[in-house]
Amino acid sequence: MDWKNKVYKNKYLKYNAIYDIIKVYKNKSNRQRGETMEPTDIDILFVTDKKLFNNKYINNLKNIGYVLFFTKENFVEKIIANKNKKIIVYDPDFAGWSFPSEILTKSKSILGIFLGTTDKSYIDLKLCEQRQIKVFNIPRYAGDSVAEYLVMYMFACAKKIPLQIKNNNKQDFDDEFLQMQLVGKTVGIVGLGNIGKKIADICDGIGMKVYYWNRRLKQTNYQYMALKKMFETCDVIYLCLQINDETKKIVTDELLLSLKEHTIFISCTGKQLFNYSIIENKIAKGQLFGYAIEEPDISLDKYEGNVMVTSEYGWFTKDAAILRIDKWYKNIVTYLCDIYKISADKFVNENNKHKINNKVIVNVRKAKAEDLPTVAKLYKGENWFGDNNSIEKMIKSYNYKSKHNYLLVAEYKGKVIGTITFSINKAYAFNCMRYIVFDYLVVQKQYRRKRVGTQLIGALVSIAKKKNLESIWGVSSIGRNKAHKFYAYVGFDDQVKGFRKVFIQEQ
Repeated sequence: MDWKNKVYKNKYLKYNAIYDIIKVYKNKSNRQRGETMEPTDIDILFVTDKKLFNNKYINNLKNIGYVLFFTKENFVEKIIANKNKKIIVYDPDFAGWSFPSEILTKSKSILGIFLGTTDKSYIDLKLCEQRQIKVFNIPRYAGDSVAEYLVMYMFACAKKIPLQIKNNNKQDFDDEFLQMQLVGKTVGIVGLGNIGKKIADICDGIGMKVYYWNRRLKQTNYQYMALKKMFETCDVIYLCLQINDETKKIVTDELLLSLKEHTIFISCTGKQLFNYSIIENKIAKGQLFGYAIEEPDISLDKYEGNVMVTSEYGWFTKDAAILRIDKWYKNIVTYLCDIYKISADKFVNENNKHKINNKVIVNVRKAKAEDLPTVAKLYKGENWFGDNNSIEKMIKSYNYKSKHNYLLVAEYKGKVIGTITFSINKAYAFNCMRYIVFDYLVVQKQYRRKRVGTQLIGALVSIAKKKNLESIWGVSSIGRNKAHKFYAYVGFDDQVKGFRKVFIQEQ
């Protein structure tokens, strides 16, 4: 293998990463010759259909690990027999919706498990934590697709499509087929997470009145409603909770028994979070308008009454399938490259027309008084500097010990190359929650596209988690499209619209 030429011809890699790449190629060659491997070599064990990942992805992964595919019949024994450092890429649709605990207890040197789903309930997370095994899922790849599918359930029940199908589509203007008009009706969403929020937006868009219940109050235009009142009064109820030990206690039998004849009940997570026998009994007796659930390989005829049941196809759109594999692959590459201390950009941005720069590791800290002139220069480069007395005003007003208003800087090789301003606020609504509002994020031009801004935002996320804050809000003017794409890239996907009135014009 001419690995030297292969490395040096790669124009995307900086010289400081070449040594690590060479070491990986040497180790790979040694593996093929049966020689002893270096400790940094990692096996990538796929328990998936080979067709899921295209050849480009697999070839890239072969450059940073030793790739092996297992069949569903022998993967448990093969993984346990493997004594090398390894990560496991696991697709429950392929291998089964219960990750074998035998692998976790008997297999050694598992560094991480990369699940092909958002759901993690089918793997023993506590045991993984005890064995110091990191578990990665794929968040938010199918939210829009799933939300659309679940709204389809609502329309199907409201228009009594299941009853029409079971009646062989015969036209019969009997009360049994009398439908519900959804415009003006109330919908209660239990769990206003990613999918719940998207369902709420669609329902709001068609003219329904949207209410929600969540374990933590949300900053949203939708009105909070207690569970008891929601189950007693709403026309449509969506159960959108994640599956865990806590959420299994939320929807009680008492709540289910309180549902009225005019209500459509829709479960977004199968039958694991509620006593489904109560619902099925009520629907069979005509004590519920409609019921919808995903349940594979079940025909409509299994249920009496207006029950919409389909297989678990909610996520299965072309858009979501592509995004799923892309995110899954990026999770693996980013993790491995972080271990090898090399940039992942070459492997996840191969199709970019422009050269991708390596990440610059900065020290994010609170600004000192002596940093303020440099911060002012950064502001000046963005036309944020103001009049000639700005530095003097900055020094005079800056309070290093403030517990509410903060100025952070990104320091690289002793120089300040970026900054961000933020404050910690308290809302007296929403149970007096506290949240961060940030503004004036700027990075010196020569250091842009080197993840400096990402690290500044990462510092805010760490502070928010440490202080148990509810959310982080960013301020960015309309028209700054590059900034908006950056905020979406670093995880700010809950877009809001803001307004301001200016009294003093900047100089």
